[in-house]
Amino acid sequence: IPLVSGVFGAGLLLFTTLFARLTPGKEPMEEKAEKSLGFFQETPWFILFLAGCVCLFLSHQTLGNYMYQITVYKGGGKAEQGMIQSLAAILELPVMFGFGLLLKKRPCGWWLRLSPLFFVLRSLGMLLAPNAHWLLAAQLLHPMGFALYTVASVAFAAEALPARHALQGQSYLFAASSVGSILSLLLGGPLLDRFSAQSLLLTAVLFGAVGYVIFQWSIGKKEAGK
Repeated sequence: IPLVSGVFGAGLLLFTTLFARLTPGKEPMEEKAEKSLGFFQETPWFILFLAGCVCLFLSHQTLGNYMYQITVYKGGGKAEQGMIQSLAAILELPVMFGFGLLLKKRPCGWWLRLSPLFFVLRSLGMLLAPNAHWLLAAQLLHPMGFALYTVASVAFAAEALPARHALQGQSYLFAASSVGSILSLLLGGPLLDRFSAQSLLLTAVLFGAVGYVIFQWSIGKKEAGK
């Protein structure tokens, strides 16, 4: 099922891309390619930023897609899984709706630098959890990771990119998160079949840590004017 989902997701992403290119009235493919090349030449740091986004979403979706298997591995069941996922959805709302208040305390880039740390801490907490109840405790870190990243990344792209590239940059962010989600399916299924849910947790920690390092690097290059 994970492999089929991954292939379906990859096909959907490819179809969407091709459809956008073939739609009448749109710019020729060559012009779009030139604009994309120009975009990345003007903002080389953004390539690293997108790579970090792919890693973070691979980490995040590895946990999300296989939360049931992880919960069972830790000694829980459907009830615990439901509580874990419900808690995540509830805790996201205050961060998303209160992001404006956070911006009064610190600039957008500061919050964006912080958010990947909580991806790592959450996945590490789940890796070290002795039982399913501790998975709930680890889930308390979720809003400062995923929810904070979601709002801060969009705001940072709009703020850090030239106005003419803001919409294009947000489109690339969406594509990068989709790639990370698809890779989590393609990688997670074989890992689960061959090893155990522990391998999924290790994968989430590893890619979360890589995403954290890349984020710090890319934002640092942007702030340094590179």
